[in-house]
Amino acid sequence: MQFRFYLVFLLFSFFAQSSNSQDIISTGNIFYTDTIKASNFRLNFGDTLFLSPGVPALIQACNSIQIDGTVLGRGLGFQNSGPSSDGNGPGGGFWSSSSGASGGGYGGVGGAGGYDNGDPIQLGGTTYGTTIGMDIDMGSGGGNASNATGGNGGGSITIIAPSVFINGEIRMDGGEAFQPGGGQGGGGGSGGGIKIIGMNVTSTGVLSARGGDGSIGTSTANDDGGGGGGGRVKIFYEINFSNLGSIDVSPGLGGINGTSAGPTDGEIGTVHMSVSTMEMLPECVVAPIPDLGFWAIMILILSMSIIAIVHGSLGKSRQSSF
Repeated sequence: MQFRFYLVFLLFSFFAQSSNSQDIISTGNIFYTDTIKASNFRLNFGDTLFLSPGVPALIQACNSIQIDGTVLGRGLGFQNSGPSSDGNGPGGGFWSSSSGASGGGYGGVGGAGGYDNGDPIQLGGTTYGTTIGMDIDMGSGGGNASNATGGNGGGSITIIAPSVFINGEIRMDGGEAFQPGGGQGGGGGSGGGIKIIGMNVTSTGVLSARGGDGSIGTSTANDDGGGGGGGRVKIFYEINFSNLGSIDVSPGLGGINGTSAGPTDGEIGTVHMSVSTMEMLPECVVAPIPDLGFWAIMILILSMSIIAIVHGSLGKSRQSSF
């Protein structure tokens, strides 16, 4: 009996190690803290997956990912520090004590802040990353005015699975700048990044990485902030990509105040779609089933072990009878 139990345990352990991760199906809102790995992942309609501030998100599945709810990363990219400072991130916007702060950049350049005669001109945050490469990043923050924090950058998410279905919304928009209690306006945060990798990708929903709007100064002499640049959306597929939904990388808006020049809108972000071979994730590779030769050897060993156990038991029985 003990031997048979041990045999069953070995077989169970073998097949357990060969199996993939479990299915994950949402039953309410999810707060992202770490990489999500599953055989199949589904975010149900009405449920929201909230990204963590400043943390790029990754969802990967061995079979399929289906987004029917909302993945929310608005303003959850590079986080700003506070008033009177440049925006955080590689494309952070700029600030000045006498002119409007500029918007953050990522896929598109951020908008310039408004200014009066003699004021320094705060040009928008620059672009970074590539348009067609496999990289993806978070959006950068807009410049922070003296009394108005700029918008945070949009979040970043990567989705990897053989089959991907987007029926809901993925929003990695840049945050809007806060309205000042007095003084100049802050710059809008740039849109973040969305990257999808799959064999078959179907979208009937919304993919959005918009730039955030700049805030409005308190008077014509207190200039407005510039808009954030749009983010980046990248889709790599091996067999088929079908898009019946919308993709939005539009820029954020600047205000109107600035006697010499008003603030400007950010620039539009980038969208890229291309055929690319998908490599199977290491977590999804099932260990091969041993061939018949292996099992023949295993049966022989087990048979010999059983004979030895039975023979030993009989030997003890005979000795005890005398």
